[in-house]
Amino acid sequence: MLGALIVAFQACKNASKKESDFAIVNLAKDDKTFLALKDTAQKYIPEFANSLKLHGSDTANYTFIAKSDFEENGTHEHMWSRLYTIDNDVLKGELIDSAFNLKRIKLYDKVEIKLKEVEDWIIYDNVHKQKLGGYSEKYLEGKQ
Repeated sequence: MLGALIVAFQACKNASKKESDFAIVNLAKDDKTFLALKDTAQKYIPEFANSLKLHGSDTANYTFIAKSDFEENGTHEHMWSRLYTIDNDVLKGELIDSAFNLKRIKLYDKVEIKLKEVEDWIIYDNVHKQKLGGYSEKYLEGKQ
């Protein structure tokens, strides 16, 4: 029997933090499409990291978010965090997702995420009026 992977998905065009923006999507642990999208996000993670280094402090014009796995007693939730800095391949920021089953992590908690643990990422670039990344968004929207 396949275990389920719970992915908390934020469907928003900015980093607003309204609870109504979140949905739970259940996926099989070996969901090939989701894993391929994660591989794509990792392929382009240097673009995310370099942009965060250059523009992370410019919160008026840039928003950086990344999805990663949070685990507690064998329960996993994949949630979004807003990132502000990167140091030695570790992203630092705050959780902007609400845990549904995890009790030790809460909205706005400080987080540190290793680059290699990022499952998806988005850069909202208001200077150039573009959104980069977001590889799993359409797939997860279709699973709701």
